[in-house]
Amino acid sequence: MNLITIRDLHFHFADKDLLKGIDFTVRTRDHIGIIGRNGSGKTTLFRLIRKELTPESGILSLSSGIRLAHLSQMSDRSRVSVYEYCLEAFREVLDLESRMKEIAEELKSDPHSVILLKEYEQVFHRFEHLDGYSIYSKVRGILSGLGFHEDDYDKSVFYLSGGEKRRLELARLLAEPCDLLLLDEPTNHLDLGAIRWLEGFLRSYQGAFLLITHDRYFLDACVDTIYELENGKGVEYPGNYSAYVNSKRTRYEQEKREYAQAKRAYDAEVEKLRTFEARSARNQKFAARARDREKKIEKMEVPERPLWLDHSIRLDFGERRMSGEDVFQLIDLTMGYGEQTLFSDLSLRLYRGERLGIIGDNGTGKTTLLKLLSGEIAPLSGWIHRGDQVDLGIYSQHQHHLSPSLTLIEQVNEAYPMLDTGAIRSLLAAFLFHTEEHHKLISALSGGEKARLSLLLLMLRKNNTLLLDEPTNHLDLPGKETLEEALLRYEGTLIIVSHDRYFVERVAKRLLILKSDGWELFEGTYRQWEASQEQAQETTEITKTKKGPSKTPPKKTSQETKKMQELEARLLIEEEKLEQMELAFADPTIYNEGRNVQELMIEYETQKALVAELYEAWGKE
Repeated sequence: MNLITIRDLHFHFADKDLLKGIDFTVRTRDHIGIIGRNGSGKTTLFRLIRKELTPESGILSLSSGIRLAHLSQMSDRSRVSVYEYCLEAFREVLDLESRMKEIAEELKSDPHSVILLKEYEQVFHRFEHLDGYSIYSKVRGILSGLGFHEDDYDKSVFYLSGGEKRRLELARLLAEPCDLLLLDEPTNHLDLGAIRWLEGFLRSYQGAFLLITHDRYFLDACVDTIYELENGKGVEYPGNYSAYVNSKRTRYEQEKREYAQAKRAYDAEVEKLRTFEARSARNQKFAARARDREKKIEKMEVPERPLWLDHSIRLDFGERRMSGEDVFQLIDLTMGYGEQTLFSDLSLRLYRGERLGIIGDNGTGKTTLLKLLSGEIAPLSGWIHRGDQVDLGIYSQHQHHLSPSLTLIEQVNEAYPMLDTGAIRSLLAAFLFHTEEHHKLISALSGGEKARLSLLLLMLRKNNTLLLDEPTNHLDLPGKETLEEALLRYEGTLIIVSHDRYFVERVAKRLLILKSDGWELFEGTYRQWEASQEQAQETTEITKTKKGPSKTPPKKTSQETKKMQELEARLLIEEEKLEQMELAFADPTIYNEGRNVQELMIEYETQKALVAELYEAWGKE
């Protein structure tokens, strides 16, 4: 079944043809990742689907009765608790439950009311159809998975931080019954544990979802289709992100060959036209041929230049000089703030050319460790030894080193006064800053533009050791790939803090994992560490399974065996009675026979309780 059908959709925004005739279909249980450069129209597509924007032409059709759910700004409900806010996703179920209680109270004064009994039956069946009894456990499971502890459940949303509110809004979205989820950067403000939980949730999600994210590892884990928006067009690729990269590269090479061939043919015709025009003054035959060439050129179609690799920043790190063999040695390092200890007795040795990735949940001290290595702050105890000729280059995720009052040209000139304006303009152009943006103030730059400028400044330093704090934040997918390729070519030493697991997997060959209860040093890549974690968990579960009574349970006596057989026989009989009662309630004639339906309902509930007791007794035998 098609949930959304889009055909030849056009949308114009701010003097730009943002969407130029895209075709797109979303079917039941489709798990689709929407990708594209910043400004390619991803969020606009979501707003069109939500009917917040109107397309200029084309078809955008939603299936009748489709239930959409999307992340939105939390409403001002400061006195509602975390648990109550998430539970509101099941408003229909809560209303049904409330109405059942009201009817039960009304039946006390009018126990034979056919109208009330009939309504109770209808409400009860709807409540069961919506799996009403499970909503409380669902809410608790989702809140727990997204990092909320039970102590947080009664907390007013008024006291939540911005990140916590975002997580709570996501929890409510995931709890909400719907046909199609629209997820725009859902991993923002989630730590590693919550992201991995969300991956598992979405992998087994029974409905359809559209997902916008720059997290390539997350795309690999969750989606079965990639839909890319590029230059106003949309292209669908089967498979996850890794499959897309392979297909995209093949497609790009084919498009590049077709473009080059068409461009050569076009240029050849233009050259012939110039020759004929130059000779047409002396010979009318050449004038006629020139007119023919003009008509031919007008009819020629040259495909658009492929954008994927051509429009990436040109980034190339290097070293002015080589460092010594020993880059850093950490001995019994302890750090914390106030009464909170982030890590203690941390010891490791880092050699020239190594690539260390530092990962862990929020608040475990990753950025703090980089500040210790840079000398910005001092440890509570322990020693940090920096090796000979180590030139540190530092990338801060907050870009504090940029001056808001300077322009792009002034910022680069301040850091590198030996560069003239022409050289600076060339560098800015290589980092995708257009000529008209070169005099733009730093304060007016977007997060992605600041990230590109910071990488440019870092590249020019030519350090032999790089400390990178979340370097892929604010970069689009091509920008991330360009940074990865540059770092893979870099021969110096890398120490990287990142939540981007795809980035860490490609670049880091050694991991330091900071945890709330300690730290771990792992010799290998992220995927190898993740596999080791899964293997350790499986081993633990197997060990738990194998553990049991140290002695063989005693054999049952003949009397105990007989009692078990009698219990099983009665359980089958009572279960059958319960099934007959449920079938009777489904027969509408029961309400027209003048029988006391309330008494039947009481009998039904009593029978359910009896069967539950028998199951409990059977489990103990």
